[in-house]
Amino acid sequence: MNPTGKCRLCNNHRELQHSHIIPKFVSDYQKKTSATGYIRHSESINHRKQDGLKEYLFCEECEVRLNKWETPTATHIFHPCNRREPMPYQYDSWLLKFAVSISWRAMLHLQHLGQIQETKEASELVDHAMSVWHEYLLGERPHPGKFEQHIILFDKINPVKGSDILERLPGNFNRFLMRGTDINQAHSKGHPLYIFTKMGRMGILGFIGLSHPKQWQGTKIHVEGGHIGGNVTLPANFFDYLIERAEQLQMEHSKISAKQRDKISKTFYKNQEQFLESELYEAIIADIEMFGKKKTFRCSKKNRENLL
Repeated sequence: MNPTGKCRLCNNHRELQHSHIIPKFVSDYQKKTSATGYIRHSESINHRKQDGLKEYLFCEECEVRLNKWETPTATHIFHPCNRREPMPYQYDSWLLKFAVSISWRAMLHLQHLGQIQETKEASELVDHAMSVWHEYLLGERPHPGKFEQHIILFDKINPVKGSDILERLPGNFNRFLMRGTDINQAHSKGHPLYIFTKMGRMGILGFIGLSHPKQWQGTKIHVEGGHIGGNVTLPANFFDYLIERAEQLQMEHSKISAKQRDKISKTFYKNQEQFLESELYEAIIADIEMFGKKKTFRCSKKNRENLL
């Protein structure tokens, strides 16, 4: 039986559902296109999972409300992007609602984990953003104001061979861009900038304290709808941030135990055909072609399956 408590969205005391932090359609896709049929969370890297991160957050009625925004996002943005259908993609008012819900619940998750350590001024700014996002989701505000939502669609990259940029990239960079999931609050000298939620090839940024949002072009989600995908302009330091997050993910994967590596290896060899047809295989090949096997795996041949 599910516990009862205050629903974090409607604030009513009701039976709480085991709510997804990152929507279920993301983890379903990750499993379907993996080499093993399982996924792993960086917070518990030595346990393979059948589902994404969950917490008891919302009542059933609010789960239905969130789903009304998730379903069109999956249908019109997430899956077409993964199928590499021609961009841009058209969206309606549901996309901003979806993005705000993602940024808001991602921050709830980080706060629950105690991973937000801020000054009083920074904490007040985050609380203000969370309050505005909450009110917007409840229909009490017409838009999220300065706490904008931006979306970026990722894919593997093709830098010129021999370029300086290759030296800066970690060996898992294409895997991170194509398949990585991540929740992180970005800071600059203790000042909160945005909450970043990466869901495979789709990333949502909830702006909190950015002072120059005009550096981001082609990524803002508008209230009434529009188009996304295609040419975008991003600040150079965001690319550095992506490198940092990919390196963090690579470090987390390096913590997989010998027992779990053996389990992965057995599953891999039992289902080699599934692996060769998986999106993960495509991402690994992209990394090998870009970086070579040694940098791609950063481990012995025996333990390469720990990155599958």
